[in-house]
Amino acid sequence: MTCPRAVTRLLALGLLLGVAHAHPQRSTLAEAHWRGDRLELAIRVATHDLVAALQTRGEDALGPRADEALGRYVQAALVVDAPAGRAPTRYVGHEAGPEVTWLYAEIPLARLGAATLTDRLLAELGPDVINTLTLYAGPERWTLVFTVAEPTQPLAVSPNGDGPARPAAGP
Repeated sequence: MTCPRAVTRLLALGLLLGVAHAHPQRSTLAEAHWRGDRLELAIRVATHDLVAALQTRGEDALGPRADEALGRYVQAALVVDAPAGRAPTRYVGHEAGPEVTWLYAEIPLARLGAATLTDRLLAELGPDVINTLTLYAGPERWTLVFTVAEPTQPLAVSPNGDGPARPAAGP
């Protein structure tokens, strides 16, 4: 007969081992607000993931030039491309905490027409990164999901040019 305490201990040990070897989930959570001629982005990212991503690029995330390193990283990782050319991402700043860092950026969208938004934040940390962006345009909102395998999503500007348009539903 098996002792209930022994079973409980084995279950606890199994749970602990499972947690210790669990694959970390890396992700960002962002909001983008349409402000006339631009998108304003606020991006929430785990501080330890951001530091690791910058280190893989040879950047110092904790030193006196961290803000410059973050600016280069955001500009390289968030890209809007359109037939008329690439819209420049402007890094606005960040708020760093021990657990979470907020990154802020703006992307001009005036007269882009059909465009794509690419989000490669944290992509250097592995294939399982998932970045989620909720886009607000007036009373409308929708969510775009970016992965390492599919880092680019369509971003259409409405026919009257007053902001992003909800992507057409797939088949």
